[in-house]
Formats: sequence, structure tokens, C-alpha cells
Amino acid sequence: MQFNRTVPLNFLFVFIVEFWFIKKGFKKTISKGLPMYRFARVIDNLVVEAATRAGNPKIVPALIEHLEAADAEPSKTRLAHAIDLTFEQIIGDFCGNVYLAALQREAHGYFRAAWEGAGLMPRPADERSQQHWHIFDAIRFGDAVEARHRMEEHFRLQALAPTVN
Repeated sequence: MQFNRTVPLNFLFVFIVEFWFIKKGFKKTISKGLPMYRFARVIDNLVVEAATRAGNPKIVPALIEHLEAADAEPSKTRLAHAIDLTFEQIIGDFCGNVYLAALQREAHGYFRAAWEGAGLMPRPADERSQQHWHIFDAIRFGDAVEARHRMEEHFRLQALAPTVN
């Protein structure tokens, strides 16, 4: 998949604007996770589509290993942020675009801070796991459109999630 250089630059612009909001003290918006949530959502959707189109065969065993370990983890609810972000980061490692992967890592750092700062928690671990397996299936079968759709659904469901303790 070919990427237009202006697309990542547009996301970098959004990131810089969000950073300016943080510096100016508009923490209510950031603490609720809204701007960085939107940014991470866009980035992760691009990343999953790019990784699926790249078709690197090493992504399948890497994701299986992570998903099986996450499902077996007895503290998976407590480790929710790490499990979610690690899953998405593995996909980013195989997207074939180092710039996009770097933007993803940066967004995830702020996303994690927003989750932890506001006490937000994704949906229960079993629901997230099921969503991750659906995303994985789309990647495994090489369906970039379905992978993007499943990632979008994953984010949409997280946004509607009640706080889990």
C-alpha cells in the first residue's frame, strides 16, 4: 500500500494541536480522553488496514501468541491498557510504514495517560478479547476492509463502555 506523505503529516498536525491544548491547560478535554481517543482511533484504523494489506506472514504467529497469552492472563482486567495497546502495537509493527507506526506509539502514550488519569477502563476483558480475535481473523484472511471495520467497531464499543474496576 502506498502512502501519501501528506496523510501522516496531517496526523502530525493534529497531534501538535492536541499537545498545544495540553500545554494551554485544556485538561478537561484531554482527561476525558476525547481528542487523543479520536487521534488514536484514526491512527489504529490506518495501521490495521496497512498491516493487513502488507500481508507479512509473521504477524499471524505474533498476534496468536499475544492473544493466547492475554486470554490466559489471570490479571487481564487489571492489565487492560497493556493488553489492548500491546495488541495494537503488534499490528503497528507489521504495518510496513515506520512513520505511521511511530505516530501510533506516540498516540498510545497519551491514550494510556488519558485512560489512567481519568480512571477510564475499556470494556470487560472477555469482550475485548473477542473483539481482538475478530480483528485478528480479518488480518489472517487478508481482508483489510474488514480489519479496519473490526478495529473501528472495537473503538466504538470502548467509547460506550462503562467504567470497569
